[in-house]
Amino acid sequence: RTKQLEWELEDVRKTLEDHLHQSEEEKKEEEMRTRQIIHQYELKLDRLTSNSNSSNASSERMIEELNAQLIRNENEQEERYNHAVNSLSSKLEVLEERLQAETLQSNNFQVEIKKLKWELETNSSNFRKK
Repeated sequence: RTKQLEWELEDVRKTLEDHLHQSEEEKKEEEMRTRQIIHQYELKLDRLTSNSNSSNASSERMIEELNAQLIRNENEQEERYNHAVNSLSSKLEVLEERLQAETLQSNNFQVEIKKLKWELETNSSNFRKK
């Protein structure tokens, strides 16, 4: 009877050891699966981070290009404005010179007219005297 109990006890002990061993293996397998899942998520996170960084770099390049284009446009606009101002200044100078010339000519005409009037009056007066 004791032998029987010893065998049963040995069977229970073996069964427990098997269960324990099996439980440890299942635990290891579960840990392995968990590590694989974590690794997969880390890879996905790396890809997303890489894509985000790439997208950020692309956005920064686009912003730099837009700023450069804005500066070029401002420079071109300033150049056109300066050209227009210079052109108008030149035309104004020409018109001022013409106005001065015409004013001088007008003054010369007025002097000439006064001379002619004086001559006319003098000739008239001399004619009457005769």
